[in-house]
Amino acid sequence: MESTLQQIHSIMNHQNAVLVYSGEFNQDTVKSMLTYAEGKLTATGVDDLVKKKMFNVMVEMLQNITKHQFTSEQQKIVEPCFVLIENEAEFNVVTGNPILKDKVNIVTEKIDKVNSLNPEELKEYYKQARLNSRISDVGGAGLGFIDMARKSENKLDYGIFAIDSDEYNYFTLKATINKIPAN
Repeated sequence: MESTLQQIHSIMNHQNAVLVYSGEFNQDTVKSMLTYAEGKLTATGVDDLVKKKMFNVMVEMLQNITKHQFTSEQQKIVEPCFVLIENEAEFNVVTGNPILKDKVNIVTEKIDKVNSLNPEELKEYYKQARLNSRISDVGGAGLGFIDMARKSENKLDYGIFAIDSDEYNYFTLKATINKIPAN
């Protein structure tokens, strides 16, 4: 587990991290993070369309962590994290959180499906998913990965890391938003 966390922290330290947070995610934390990021993006003169995409992706990713984080102290394996990185041509929004090993294939298959589609196919897949969706126990309809890929206009990147647990892995998700809008 220690080496996985060291790898993640090393990546964060070698990048131009605008915002880094690790710990409990709640509505107040999420609101503060969004407010900070919005102010930072406005202060640096980021294009309004890029800002809107960033905000939409961040909201989706932060909501996912808030909904799926562990609530039981006994199951707190590794805390979830959020990182916003600014590079010359793009922003990277990265999240990490523990995931049950038996859920890994379900999640990765969803992301792989989304990544296999071109923009037009993705738009149609989103429409179909909205028509066929049901609200899950955690309040989502399963549209998150589709929405993130649509808003970011890039493929989603993910990683699964072994941690010191028989039941859990650590799941990272990265969405890239180009600074120069595609449209």
